[in-house]
Amino acid sequence: APGGGAPGGGPGGGSGGGTSGPSDGGDDAGRSDSGVPDAGGSDGGTPDAGPSDAGPRDAGASDAGPCNGALLCETFESWPQGAVTGPQRGWTPRQTHASLQVAPGPGDGGLALRVDLPGQADSDGTIALPLTGLFPTKGYHLFARVWLYGEQLPSTATYARHGFVSVEGTNPGTTDSAHVATRHDQGRQPYFNYFVNPPFIDCACCATPTPPLPVQEWVCYELELDDATSSAKLYFDGGATPVTQMSMKGTFCGDGNTQRVWAFPTLGSLRLGIYAFDAAPLRVWLDDVAVSSTRVGCAR
Repeated sequence: APGGGAPGGGPGGGSGGGTSGPSDGGDDAGRSDSGVPDAGGSDGGTPDAGPSDAGPRDAGASDAGPCNGALLCETFESWPQGAVTGPQRGWTPRQTHASLQVAPGPGDGGLALRVDLPGQADSDGTIALPLTGLFPTKGYHLFARVWLYGEQLPSTATYARHGFVSVEGTNPGTTDSAHVATRHDQGRQPYFNYFVNPPFIDCACCATPTPPLPVQEWVCYELELDDATSSAKLYFDGGATPVTQMSMKGTFCGDGNTQRVWAFPTLGSLRLGIYAFDAAPLRVWLDDVAVSSTRVGCAR
């Protein structure tokens, strides 16, 4: 969301409300188009006067804005303030022992999504948006970036597994649900989770020391998934080197089979928010969500 100078290099300036479909990079003269690229020259960064389209980006140069020309951009600026009680702009909320609301975010004044978990096990405060049409359902290579502010997170001495970003779908060749997700455990150290149900397959990677997620500062949090190579990477604050990564196999599986290749799901949806396995009170803000086929980065 727009604003200036959030603490910790947070989500600074940006344009308008974003789109939850493919973004419109050029500046239409009047009403929004139907997805056909504009014939004229590109704009200079001013949002379109009419509602944004849901078609391909315009052929002209795209607005940098808060999402750097990504395929999908959500800034929460056009969401109504207050409690999230139903779908918004294609996003569907899920609230189990959790609450979601849109309010001015910490430090910058722009709107952001606040997620509160009071402290019960198996709590879920998330929103999900289908990615079908943006990427192939198999063989996809995607980057999902979100600015994240952990106002209340577990201490380094608290074992409380929780996660923020998940790519969901079905186990290839079946109708069984599956996901690859980012997770954090004691010390807020990040790792990846691979889950299929049924049958119950629950794997993790990687059991090596990684930087903890900072508390009470905005973090540029970017997940990369490459289905063709069954590999995942997580970046903090635009770093060239991932803070954690996995390829093909994990380091732990509930059934002991650490040689299992992670078959990334047939692509369905992107899910953001907090899922907590263990009882711990949590509060996190999310802003400036972007999904692309290349690194989005954190430049403003």
